[in-house]
Amino acid sequence: MGNFQIGETISKKWAKVETTLAMATTFILYMVVVLIGAEICLRKFLNVSIPGLIEVTEFLMVVMIYSSLAYAQKQKANIHVDLILTRVRDSSRDILEAMSAFLGAVLFGLIAWQGALHTWNDFILGERTFGRPSIVTWPHKLFIPLGSALLVFRFLLDITVLLTKGRKRDS
Repeated sequence: MGNFQIGETISKKWAKVETTLAMATTFILYMVVVLIGAEICLRKFLNVSIPGLIEVTEFLMVVMIYSSLAYAQKQKANIHVDLILTRVRDSSRDILEAMSAFLGAVLFGLIAWQGALHTWNDFILGERTFGRPSIVTWPHKLFIPLGSALLVFRFLLDITVLLTKGRKRDS
């Protein structure tokens, strides 16, 4: 197995993890829809509300977004500016995309680091929401550094594949 195939092999295996997280995110989305539907029915017909539903829904949104970032990057479903990329050769395009992935890895590495510090601080302080019921806030915040770290790993895999693609063409 050549060096250029290592990145592709790891990327394919890692894609299973990303796909599993995406499927879990879809399940969470369905849960949110069911909970909100139940809330609407209960308010309409029984004039009763589910306590803490708004907070739980907000927390699950964070989980859904950060759990699916790496999958979106794998699918190239992110914002992509083609204005410059369509005007350059393939090898130059690969280098520009690798540079973009590197900048993304640095940015989301910082988000992962700061998110981990913030989550740890909330865990130590035992931060909770106000009102009834009082809900612990750190578990959903844990998905910010985890999802960002998964995205950093995806960026690094993309960089490896992009930079070794040129060697593959040359050989």
